[in-house]
Amino acid sequence: ASPALRATHPGTAPNPAPNLASAAHLRLVDSLVKKKILRTPRAVAAMSRTDRARYLPREFRDRPEAAYLDAPLPIGHAATISAPHMHAYALELLAAPTAAAAAAKGEVRVLDVGSGSGYLVAAFAELAFGGAPDGVGGVVVGVEHVRELVESSRRFLREDKPKWAVSEPPPEGPGTSGDRAARVVVVSGDSREGFPASAPYDAIHVGAACVEGGPSGVPVAPVEQLAPGGRIVAPVGKEHGMQQLIAMDKDESGKVLKPRVIASVRYVPLCDLEKQLGRFI
Repeated sequence: ASPALRATHPGTAPNPAPNLASAAHLRLVDSLVKKKILRTPRAVAAMSRTDRARYLPREFRDRPEAAYLDAPLPIGHAATISAPHMHAYALELLAAPTAAAAAAKGEVRVLDVGSGSGYLVAAFAELAFGGAPDGVGGVVVGVEHVRELVESSRRFLREDKPKWAVSEPPPEGPGTSGDRAARVVVVSGDSREGFPASAPYDAIHVGAACVEGGPSGVPVAPVEQLAPGGRIVAPVGKEHGMQQLIAMDKDESGKVLKPRVIASVRYVPLCDLEKQLGRFI
């Protein structure tokens, strides 16, 4: 059987997702394994268990030739869902810090900056909790400033990941009550500010190009919200033209280490809502 099929089959993977991904989605995942973008079994399983079509606008859901194409797609409001190979890079790069947090603390915290459709929020939930030992808790938070996308992604998560999805964070922030529950939530807000209520995070992903960041290129707030031993994955560079996808770690003393360049990429900029919507007016 293919790596993706084994990852979703109840007999070969721990804690399988309630809905097996479609055959077309599993073929997509297998292609990313063959390209050696996906390598870690936990990352392969997380992507295999999170069917891309479930997080797309209705016009793409019944069109496999579009839904499972390795290319970005529009999701409305001047936003896109990234190409699957970019999701694969993020899952692969964040597999190690999430596994380390689960082993060391029994808790994993992940932040997705500019969460859009909610696809990576769902896949990060599978990465953090899907194959983890019983009792591992924590939170996966998506921050998105387009209210309509917040609402649609919450709906997608309730349908696809009902075990973990919550509609609203508790007053003190999701995952902070000490009950070891695993929660997944999308909140409305300026993504550049992260979500301090649930910090520090073991893994942070930024889903748009950081063009006005701090010394590392990444906005200061998410860097401050990264836990010691954690990792940020983000595209950095200029608004127009190619950018660099970087992985940046914080050591156990809290020192931010030199970023590693992973690939050349092209993302829309991380910006305020008015500028985002204005690009297409």
